Amino acid sequence: MLPQITAESIVMLVAPTVVGLLIARPRHVGKIMAVILAIALVFYLLLTFTGETIPPPPVEPTFGA
Repeated sequence: MLPQITAESIVMLVAPTVVGLLIARPRHVGKIMAVILAIALVFYLLLTFTGETIPPPPVEPTFGA
């Protein structure tokens, strides 16, 4: 579950920057986008493979079910 949340957070942070760069079209847009996407990928892989997990919610006992 954490990788999905992490991926969504990274996309929400990176997407506006990428769209803005595509609209503005600076001289080195390809290099800038490659650096941004590489940083986002490294951040995602770091969080995914460091073992960070969200524990499952506690199970509540049910009686008479």
